[in-house]
Amino acid sequence: VLGFLGVVLLAGYRVLGGERGSRRVRGGHGGLNILPQKRWNVYRYDNRQIVEQDKLRYKKQKEAMEMEEEAEASEKRYNQLRQNFFKKQQNSSSNPNSTALVPQARISHLPSYESLERSAREAEKFKRKTHPSLKRRLSILSREMRRKEANGEEKGWGDGVVREIEPENKLEGWGGKEWVWDRGAKEMRERMKFVQTGLVQVGKEATRETIIERRLSRQLTGSLAVDNSTDSDDNLESHKIKSHRNQPVTINLRRNSTYIHIRREEISRNFQENVADDPEFASREEGLVPYRKLRRERLQREHIESTRVRKLLRYARKKTVRNNEVR
Repeated sequence: VLGFLGVVLLAGYRVLGGERGSRRVRGGHGGLNILPQKRWNVYRYDNRQIVEQDKLRYKKQKEAMEMEEEAEASEKRYNQLRQNFFKKQQNSSSNPNSTALVPQARISHLPSYESLERSAREAEKFKRKTHPSLKRRLSILSREMRRKEANGEEKGWGDGVVREIEPENKLEGWGGKEWVWDRGAKEMRERMKFVQTGLVQVGKEATRETIIERRLSRQLTGSLAVDNSTDSDDNLESHKIKSHRNQPVTINLRRNSTYIHIRREEISRNFQENVADDPEFASREEGLVPYRKLRRERLQREHIESTRVRKLLRYARKKTVRNNEVR
């Protein structure tokens, strides 16, 4: 009986009080906040939309008024300037000594041909000063054009465009005067040695000499003299020199080549035997100077150096990572 009564009371509580209390009433305050439901509430959605429209309309009206005021002010300034202009014209016409302000019939905002030509010349001068590679290229082209004119050859379509460029420095090189570009004091001193000995032509491509080329030039400098009778423009890569017995020898200096070719022309047996006895030279039948061994040693040194640098970089990276982890 008691259990049945408890079940009945619980069901009645849920129907009468529990369900009503748990129901969410609009307003969130137990039904007390009923303002959103009233038509006369100011903060309703439609009233807020009306206020926003009024603000936009007022903003547009204000912008239109400001534009009208600006137009009136600009027209006033224009009229004032026009009056001042006519006053100046009247004063100048009354005074014959003063120059009249006559408006131009046509105003051209495009630059004249003279100004364009002047700016082009200035730009070309600036480019020549700032780009030595362009200067070197133009000097080679102008020298080629002069050679064609001297030999009576037919000019190309772009030969007339090249202009002669004044070199920065001049040195007495092999076979006459050659251009020497300013590439630093140390490198200039090194190249001056080869210019004085006549073993390297200056200004052809401005390439660096290899170790073998320098060693060969030192060996040949003591026993060979420079032949200044030949023209340097005939062959840019081969250089003719004379031995102590005045036998002509042609040396071809090429970078990154397996051999340095020495072409002997009418060389004596004694000089050939002296060359063959030198361990740096090959046999007299081939006439070649191999430097594979030296090249292999140089590559080994470069590999060792690069390996050491890689190890140092790897150690530095590990150290930085370790320091970051500690932090």
